Amino acid sequence: MMSDIAGERRTLAAYPQRRGLAFVVLGEGRELRTYGRKWIIREKRHRTVAAMIDLLGRFQPGQVVLEDAADPDLRRTRGTCRLLAELDRATRGFGLVPQLVTRAQQLHAFRGRDCANKDERATLIAQLYPVLQRRLPPRREIWMAESESMGVFDAMSLALAHVGLPEGPVEDELTRFQQLLQ
Repeated sequence: MMSDIAGERRTLAAYPQRRGLAFVVLGEGRELRTYGRKWIIREKRHRTVAAMIDLLGRFQPGQVVLEDAADPDLRRTRGTCRLLAELDRATRGFGLVPQLVTRAQQLHAFRGRDCANKDERATLIAQLYPVLQRRLPPRREIWMAESESMGVFDAMSLALAHVGLPEGPVEDELTRFQQLLQ
């Protein structure tokens, strides 16, 4: 799914989860270049940092977006905040200064779009990026655990909070390819 356009400034957004690291890579025009999850079960902190280093080496982004571990409104465990700080250091080791997004910045980016919670943000993201519609988890009820596939939408939410939301659906390479097949 990755397009290798010379000189393109890519944005990598990473979102650590309970069982891995979700990520998205956007092109300069907010096109979705690739997305996915690295599954990590044992030695989580060490392997998550290694996965981040692998992503940085593979995609060579111009900028990296992470959650701000110092954000007082961040709803993450202390362990995840330490992991975010380690991902920050790993990114700096590649000569990049990560763009840290607070929860308030995320909410501000989606204001006026009728997105009161994560499920609604994920639905909007799936509308803006049709290729992600098949990854959209069912709406979560209060007693349900969060779906692992929500991580890609959380990573995309971070990226869009940094680069800005597109006005309408963004055509990507997969969508264009599917249209050619019809």
